[in-house]
Amino acid sequence: MLFLNIFTFLLTISLTTLVIPSIVPKISFLVLLLLVFSIGMNVVIKYKLHHENNGWKHDVNYAQIAVPMLSVFILCIWVSIRFFNINNNVYADFILIASHLFFLVFIMNTKDYIFLYKKYYIMLVFFMALLGLIANCLVSFNMIDISNHYYNISEATRGAFTRDTGLDDSYAFPYSLGLILTGSGKLNLLGFEFFRISGWAHEPTSATLFIAPAIILLLHGEVIKGLWSRLGMFSTITTFWFFAMSVGSLLAFLILYSIVALLILYINYFPFKLSAFLSIGFFICILLGLLFTESLMESSIFTTKFDFESESLQKSFSMLTWYIPDDMKTVSYYFSHLMMWMIISLFTVVAIGKLTGCSGKLFPNPYALILLYIIIHSMKGSQETVFYLFFTFFWFYMAYFSNDNKFYDSKKTTK
Repeated sequence: MLFLNIFTFLLTISLTTLVIPSIVPKISFLVLLLLVFSIGMNVVIKYKLHHENNGWKHDVNYAQIAVPMLSVFILCIWVSIRFFNINNNVYADFILIASHLFFLVFIMNTKDYIFLYKKYYIMLVFFMALLGLIANCLVSFNMIDISNHYYNISEATRGAFTRDTGLDDSYAFPYSLGLILTGSGKLNLLGFEFFRISGWAHEPTSATLFIAPAIILLLHGEVIKGLWSRLGMFSTITTFWFFAMSVGSLLAFLILYSIVALLILYINYFPFKLSAFLSIGFFICILLGLLFTESLMESSIFTTKFDFESESLQKSFSMLTWYIPDDMKTVSYYFSHLMMWMIISLFTVVAIGKLTGCSGKLFPNPYALILLYIIIHSMKGSQETVFYLFFTFFWFYMAYFSNDNKFYDSKKTTK
């Protein structure tokens, strides 16, 4: 059961977050079947164990499931609204809803494996980062002919990812180690030129979204005990994060830890007025730094992202101003975005609530940090894709249940 549960978990959270699972035909349906099978096997084994001892016992605390069920219910409404769209794939939406329901049941019924889920997730991120860096070295030092390693993910996933549709040289995938974005050319940062990498994700934004929780857990969590192991994994993953060079991820980390620093000061030391004054001054310093650091802002990675006519900024603004009346927007558009922002609001309330509950602690709740990071990261305009991911909902469940000893016994799960 150990292998089955871990494999089911890793495959589920990787679905649509990473490219590799989508190479398998009908992977969404297979994941749904795998979730149902894993739940059934766990129920049967638990029944046999309890029947041999004291008879059947329900050891899942379903009293704590109300808020997670609410999030899934809102997601179901959000996805159901898309049924009214002409080009909507009803089959895919039905699979998505059913999979989310079974994924929550799976997490609740395999709560004794939570620690191992986090541990093997970090190991998966570490190997993705390590292999991605090796692929980057092969290309950067001209150790291979890059023209022999071009890769089209649109063809490989049968249109599940469409970033490189009709392009032959958008990606390089040397020896299937990790994807390198070659179509947009090399980027410049402070005079240093390099290709951006995305590991097993289709773009650096998705790659950094997937690895960021591992970085936070290695900084604040207790999953990896050994100091040298933690340092080795942390340095490898952060190096990969640097070469992915996602400006959205960089800003998300800056904003996240600015909020955390000010929150700790407010809770433990300073009154509201002084904390507000410090927060305003801190953000002004950040803005001034971005405006007047000439050498940094001349780098192509920033000039392309902070151009007001760029696609990234335009999409970000349109997602944040979705409520503004427009003749081009349909009724289903407004209702679907309303449901999406209800999910974002619920996640934000849970994250802030867990962080403000850390009074007297130097290091805040790592799962609340992860959830808040994901929320901030998505504000670049990717809310519509981020907030239906199993990956996102898993970290929401971890943040919500993080202080609930009835959900899982931390001593049991660390064995």
